[in-house]
Amino acid sequence: MKGGNYINLKDIDDFQRYYVRMFPELKYFTAKYIEDEAVVSDIIQDLWLKLWESEIVFSGESALKAYLYRTLHNEALNYLRTQTREQERYQAMEDWYEGEPDMLNRMIESELYAMLNETFSHLSPACKKVYVESLKGKSQKEIAESLHISVNTVKKHINNANHYMREQLKKLLVLLAAFH
Repeated sequence: MKGGNYINLKDIDDFQRYYVRMFPELKYFTAKYIEDEAVVSDIIQDLWLKLWESEIVFSGESALKAYLYRTLHNEALNYLRTQTREQERYQAMEDWYEGEPDMLNRMIESELYAMLNETFSHLSPACKKVYVESLKGKSQKEIAESLHISVNTVKKHINNANHYMREQLKKLLVLLAAFH
């Protein structure tokens, strides 16, 4: 639909002409709402991309400008609303954490418990049995007698379990040290 005063942004010449000519004024307009220049540029470029992909034909330059300004106004307000909501969420989370001083410790304990369980699940069945008994406070001799194995085997299983769990949890311990 070329000719007359119609503007078809699917036409590469029209698109380039209006994009290059109008970008600075659209940027100035949008910057009145949003201070971040990169965000402003992104919003404008997204709008032009949508126009390129659409089938909209404008009846003239004033119709194109009205569309661009109205859309940028709405996009800027949407962006600001989103930013405000995110800031409110962050503030609510901060207030919640301040109201629950032990909350972070509880979260860390829960994560530690889950990681210990996960690591523990990778031990061999025999090693698990010995380790569980040792955690219950039984002596190595008691464990050996109840499982019908030697004390040296009990020592070996406990040593292997401690070594494996220590290696698997080193990263977590570094993280915990940073919080305390």
